Amino acid sequence: MADLLALLCMLAALLAGLMLAYTRPSGLSVGVVGLDDYRRIHYRAHLRDFHEPEAIAGQTRVSYRWTRDRSTIVAPGLGRGLWQTDLALASPVPAGQPKQALVRAGQIALPIQLQASLRHYHLLAPSHGDLNVVIESVAAHYGSDPRPLGVMFGGVQLQPVARVLLPPWRLLAHAALALGLMFATLRLLGLRPWVALALSLIGVALLALGIVRASGPVGLISLRLVALSSTGLLGMLALRWALPRLFRLGGVELQPQAWTVLLVLIYLSFLVRAVGLLWPYFLSVDIEWHMEKTQRVLSGRIRELWDATSPFHQSVMPEDEWGSNRPVIPYSPFYHIFSAIWAIFPWPLRLSAETYSAALDVLRAAMIAFVIRKIGLPDRAALVGALTYLILPATFLLHAWGNTPTTNGMWWSLLAITLLLGAGDRLLASGDGRAWSWWWWACLTAVLTATLLFYAVTAVFTGLLFAGVALALLLTRRWRAAWPILLSLATATLLSLAIYYWQFVPLIIERTLPRLTETAVTPGRTIGGQEVSFARYAASYLWLLDIYGLYLPLLLGCLGYGLALRRYGLSSLFGLTMSAWGTVALLFWLVGLKVSMVDKQLFWLMPWMAIGTAIAVERLVARRAVARWAVPLLLLGALYTGSDALYLWQHRVGGYGIGEGFTSWYQLLCRQRYDKATCLPLG
Repeated sequence: MADLLALLCMLAALLAGLMLAYTRPSGLSVGVVGLDDYRRIHYRAHLRDFHEPEAIAGQTRVSYRWTRDRSTIVAPGLGRGLWQTDLALASPVPAGQPKQALVRAGQIALPIQLQASLRHYHLLAPSHGDLNVVIESVAAHYGSDPRPLGVMFGGVQLQPVARVLLPPWRLLAHAALALGLMFATLRLLGLRPWVALALSLIGVALLALGIVRASGPVGLISLRLVALSSTGLLGMLALRWALPRLFRLGGVELQPQAWTVLLVLIYLSFLVRAVGLLWPYFLSVDIEWHMEKTQRVLSGRIRELWDATSPFHQSVMPEDEWGSNRPVIPYSPFYHIFSAIWAIFPWPLRLSAETYSAALDVLRAAMIAFVIRKIGLPDRAALVGALTYLILPATFLLHAWGNTPTTNGMWWSLLAITLLLGAGDRLLASGDGRAWSWWWWACLTAVLTATLLFYAVTAVFTGLLFAGVALALLLTRRWRAAWPILLSLATATLLSLAIYYWQFVPLIIERTLPRLTETAVTPGRTIGGQEVSFARYAASYLWLLDIYGLYLPLLLGCLGYGLALRRYGLSSLFGLTMSAWGTVALLFWLVGLKVSMVDKQLFWLMPWMAIGTAIAVERLVARRAVARWAVPLLLLGALYTGSDALYLWQHRVGGYGIGEGFTSWYQLLCRQRYDKATCLPLG
């Protein structure tokens, strides 16, 4: 009964919220801009069957698009009522024979005699919620242009003249279904009905705010929200069944309340990330580049990504950073091969790839919680570690950059580290006569092989970490503890070489190693020849750590690492792994002075920070005298970090100009001290 009442309250709030929002619906503007303008993402989402933007002869700024025989501007969920429609159209060819175009908007059809230059045409269009503006004309070929060209389109503006409060039925149905599925998921995870209702009402408020601020993309995303809510429900059902069993398999138990909190944190974090990534106006910088490579795989051009001599590997190394004589460094195509599975769905590849990337990202929180419980800390510490990772601004920034191979590679790397730490009592035979599990060793080897194949950067990081742990065990004469790790790493390395990397070995010996050696012995110069100093390089992280939101997690992580060494000892498997993890990250931070690492070592270290933070926080709150002042400060730090992440995310979701690329509260408050074009500090 309580569930039914809560659902009815949610539906009533949804209807009231949408009606209130549609008293002030935003208009819609679709223009024509170049590739350097972020609004191109906004405009492209509303256009169907248009050619790419062009500039008038003799000009450099693009100002129009050619239509086809039937081109459409779509505005679902715009709102009921009467809309002032302002269209900019022209037909300069053929000279002296201007075309006619038929413009359909709602139930209105208006024939227009076009002129040679862009002119504005106005009409009042009634809308029943979804408004499409259709431009029909006779398409023909002109001169040597092989494209079928209709008329020139210079933009459209839609503004409400008369409003009807009743929301569009399609949008209302999609929103009700999406929020209903969200409510059902939260209830299945163990939340009380009124808590689940409160969280669902936040979704109602955000939806209403979206209509007021930008009703155009809200209508475009409504069906995606239904698909996302369905995916979230199925995914959380699977996790609710699988995670407790996997934890028990590794010798870890959580209390039911802790399971509820952990799963809810994972679910809500997934929704926040995925809704942003699915937002039609979201600018995911590199995702189109990666999906183009996946399209090559689907079209049978996999050799363009596979061969060691392919320009594909050089394309990820800008000449201004690496020089004209770039070394040969493999860029694994296995992520792009894997992403070909998204072709089974009828929507664009990038939507599936980004949603999958968001899911992998939040699942890392479960691995962090497992490791923390495995070393004997309570459920509270496991939840602190999971929450710390989930609210890091840098995790959101990785999604904004659209570098999904990095996210996937780091997930495989953390899974390998988790298996190593989680299987320590089973995998390692430390002299007490127990036999280590061949099944666990096989799983670790398979995961390590996938780690090495999926992303070359995290492959090097993870390989060095495992080698460092094994070497430390050998140096402390724990032979039986070291050789399973060495055998697993050697097997994974040989498999990855046999499958893919073998073709790079001669080129790396011939070109890469001499180039890196030359760079290492050349003082004050990067591999690309730029001047660099260690002091300036180190100082840059004063603002980079601010951009990434890693100041507090890194400081607490280092404190927790020191406490862990005191509690568990450097010679323990956990101590050795954490030490090797941090050492590899520090090593590649130093390498970054000469070779562009794009701070991948910092992003790879984020779970280390979360684990260390959990250890430090648990130690602080366990002492009453310290907890009195530590708890308020820790809550304030968590609030700042989490709100920083949300600020960054809404900033990216809403679209931003080149001069407004701020990514932290501090930069926003001190923006006069930052270069608005680059977000770097002035001077």
